[in-house]
Parts: sequence; structure tokens; C-alpha cells
Amino acid sequence: MADLLTAAALGVLVGLVLTAVLLHRSAAARARDRFGAWQADERAGLRRRALTAARGGIKADVGLGLAEVHEAFPFEASDARFVGDPVAFVVFDGHSEVKDRSGAALRGVSFVTMGPPGSDGEDPGLLIADCIAAGRVEWMTLRLP
Repeated sequence: MADLLTAAALGVLVGLVLTAVLLHRSAAARARDRFGAWQADERAGLRRRALTAARGGIKADVGLGLAEVHEAFPFEASDARFVGDPVAFVVFDGHSEVKDRSGAALRGVSFVTMGPPGSDGEDPGLLIADCIAAGRVEWMTLRLP
């Protein structure tokens, strides 16, 4: 009888240990799956936040550049949008006022090139200035599928 009780106790103990091991493996597998799903969901958000931070850095650099030419720049810095080359900025003159509802309409749209003082070199922005002067400017809205 004692052998039977020992065998039963040993069987229960082995069953408990086996159950604990299997439950641990199952919980670990579920945790790995949930972590993988969370990680995949967060990747898109992380990329979006990184791009937003990069854009903020670019805007800060542009703002610093505008601050350096503050006296020569006749527009509100918040109305300027950095484009690059050959046009440095497109300025939506009065956009901040319209956005803040303190103005009714834009005063105008200006294409701005920048160069060192007294530079006599060929300004690539002149090609664009010629197009504007000749009226070869259009508005286009692209509808994407």
C-alpha cells in the first residue's frame, strides 16, 4: 500500500511539474506573439515620429537661416516654406493671418531665391522669374487613387 501511495504521489508531482512547464512555455509563446504584434504596430508610429522630428529640424534650420537675413526678408518667417533649389522659399504672404483668422485672404505668393550680397553670378532662379513674368505659371491639383 505504501508503494501505491508513493507511486501516486510521484505521479501527481510529475504531473504538476509537467503542467507547470507546459503552461510556462505556452505563456512565453503568447507573450512573444503579443510582443511581435506590438512591435510591428509601433514600427509605423516610430517611423512617423522620426520623420516628424526630422522635418522639425529642417524647419528650425530654415528659421535660423531666415533669422540671419532678418532685415532683408520682408515676410513673416511663418509664411515661408523651404523648397530648395533653384527657389529657396515659396512665401504665402499673409497665410499665418488667414490661419489665425485675423486676415481674410493671402496678399500674394512669392518665389524667393537667395544669394550672397553683391553676387554677379548667374541666378538659376532667373529661369523661374522669366516663366512668372511671361505668365507660364499654372495651378495643378493631382487626384491620387
